[in-house]
Amino acid sequence: MAKLVWSEDFSVGVAKLDEDHKNILRLINTLVDLGEVSSSSEEIGDALTAMTNYANRHFEREEAHLRSIGFPDIERHAREHMVFGETTAVDFCLQVLDGGGGIPERVLAYLRHWWVDHILENETWRTRSSSRTKAKEAIIAAASSSRCRPKSL
Repeated sequence: MAKLVWSEDFSVGVAKLDEDHKNILRLINTLVDLGEVSSSSEEIGDALTAMTNYANRHFEREEAHLRSIGFPDIERHAREHMVFGETTAVDFCLQVLDGGGGIPERVLAYLRHWWVDHILENETWRTRSSSRTKAKEAIIAAASSSRCRPKSL
């Protein structure tokens, strides 16, 4: 599976949140690397846990920022974060540990799609541009080798 590559089209215009998003993409790319080589369930579980823990810290920062700017749909946005945490921390970690090694392709596809949607589709607090739309379409096309899509709320 192709790795996610940061583009300025991902920028939300808040330096700390952009840096968080870059780090999360790096952590997902670590999982992609582990999926391409023979890795133990423990290595994969550790990487998935690191990504989930970092994402949870990011969600706290992002929600605080959104509250500070009076974001009108903060409760829905926070629920998206909660569902992501439950899916990755519980469902995926258990799948990896029970799977005897390797990362299911659907796990990587879910992570890729969820983060692309999360970063690029939150139009309420950033300006939508045609270049952002094109970037999203290109990223989704590259990641769509699997049938896994994030859950809609």
